[in-house]
Amino acid sequence: MPTFVFQPGVPLISLSTSCSDGSGRLDLRQQRFFVSPERPQSASNQTWQIPICTKTSTNAAGDCTLMTQHEQAVPSPSCADWVFGNRDAKGYYRAEYAPEDLKKVADNAEHQLNVPERIALVEDTWALTRTGKTAVTDFLDLAQRLRSDQNRHVVGSLARHLEYISDSLVPIGQAEPYRAAVRAQFAPLAKTLGWSARASDTDEQKALRANLLATLGSAADPDAIAAARKIVEQYIQNPTSVDGTISGSAFTVAAENGDKDFYDRLTSALAGAKTSDEYNHYLYALAAFREPDLLERTIALVDQGRVRQQDYPRFFGALLSNPASRQSAWKYLKNHWQDLAQKVTSFGGAGAVSALGNSCSAEMRDDVKQFFAAHPAPGAQRAVQQSLEKIDGCIDFQRREGDNLKRWLMTQPLN
Repeated sequence: MPTFVFQPGVPLISLSTSCSDGSGRLDLRQQRFFVSPERPQSASNQTWQIPICTKTSTNAAGDCTLMTQHEQAVPSPSCADWVFGNRDAKGYYRAEYAPEDLKKVADNAEHQLNVPERIALVEDTWALTRTGKTAVTDFLDLAQRLRSDQNRHVVGSLARHLEYISDSLVPIGQAEPYRAAVRAQFAPLAKTLGWSARASDTDEQKALRANLLATLGSAADPDAIAAARKIVEQYIQNPTSVDGTISGSAFTVAAENGDKDFYDRLTSALAGAKTSDEYNHYLYALAAFREPDLLERTIALVDQGRVRQQDYPRFFGALLSNPASRQSAWKYLKNHWQDLAQKVTSFGGAGAVSALGNSCSAEMRDDVKQFFAAHPAPGAQRAVQQSLEKIDGCIDFQRREGDNLKRWLMTQPLN
């Protein structure tokens, strides 16, 4: 325990396997895991005493060993085709695999790894991708190998990271090939599950359907868009007839793919909203459109008194999270900062300021830094700093992996 209690950070365990004369060997190496790629990964001389439990193709029950050195070898009486480095995902460490070993683990994940282990596999690979120790193409390959996974937590984890790749790495001119890859990833599962709610649906299935609708709708999947529009129409006619699990995703997808006529319908519906749920669905759908002219009208709702003050943090957060309205919403905030500052930085000091971190441009970062240097945000200084760090992290990710993603997109089929 002292090595974990009295040392900062989290250990990263690198695993590599070898086989000779029918006997296997697992080589382990530990170092401190750093989120920032700039931190000297090899400079840390910290050593943890780490209980490491594995699961292999030859031993599903797994073996455990206590790692006490920077490098340590674990012999095995037999050779394994694959080794997963954190059985039941109970170990407090990140696990790193060589690319070929990662592929072998991923190929066997659905049937040989349990849900916590599959989540750990995805999250460890993503963490290493963000820190520059694993290429984004390796993560995308992992996602494709987990394509048939039906657990909503695993699917949601993959979808969240694929969305980040879309926002940070995909050039506008190559958006369609990437959307096609996302559709290929999730559409088969959506087809199996179906878009229509069933009386027999479990809460897990309802949540999975909502996640898939949001992800595929953003990827311009025609079936998902049609399903979202149908659900929204049903909601407008009778809000209580739509399951609350999926209604939010449906409104977002319908708005992302909506036109002026649909925008006008939602504006009218907002004026006639009878409950807070209805008000929220209509208001935040108006912040999810992609047409700049329509989003200018959404921002104007503030001056018209149609946005409740308690909703300002989330409302501006939604607009700053939407790439199509980010610049105009930020401009409005700057122009009205004296009146809006306390309202949009409420609720723990984050509010809309945290959403500025969704940007991925040096220009936006510099503008945010300069603005808050001259206009201190009451109670939101930490949120400002975190947003700037997020932008810097995205810019660095873009610099390191942008070309890798472009090359990967050229190998993907359009569908």
